[in-house]
Amino acid sequence: MLPRVHFDLLVKQSWSNRYYKTFFAWEQFIVMLWGMFYRCDSMGEVCDSMRSLAGKLYY
Repeated sequence: MLPRVHFDLLVKQSWSNRYYKTFFAWEQFIVMLWGMFYRCDSMGEVCDSMRSLAGKLYY
C-alpha cells in the first residue's frame, strides 16, 4: 500500500489540503479505500457501513 510519508509528500506538492472543509486528504483516501474494500456502490453505502461499525470503536 502507499506509505503515509509518501502520501503526505504528494499532498504537500499538490496542495491537496488547501481548501479542505471536513476531511483532510488522508482521511478522504481512507474512506475511498474503505468503499473499495467493502464494494460500496454509493457514498450512502460507505457512510452506512462505517456507521454500523462505529460502535465497535468504543470500548
